[in-house]
Amino acid sequence: MCAVQLRHVGAVEDALLVHRARGASMDATGAIDAELMLGAGVARTKEYLTTVCTEEAREILDVITWVEEAYDPGHYAAFLDRYYRVGSH
Repeated sequence: MCAVQLRHVGAVEDALLVHRARGASMDATGAIDAELMLGAGVARTKEYLTTVCTEEAREILDVITWVEEAYDPGHYAAFLDRYYRVGSH
């Protein structure tokens, strides 16, 4: 819940906090979506992380790259369509 609130604040520095929360356990990694690190937007977050110059920042940049490459809007829209159609019955 805190990661969702941080995302809505949109402070670029919160990407680090959300990443740390995700790494707290295997369950946290699965429960806290990587997209929650992007409250300030993809471009701004990537720009910020390149200035931080730490191993943690490089790890987050790798995750962001994976999210960008793996995201398929059509697949996601179809998933939501199926989910809400099943859920609405």
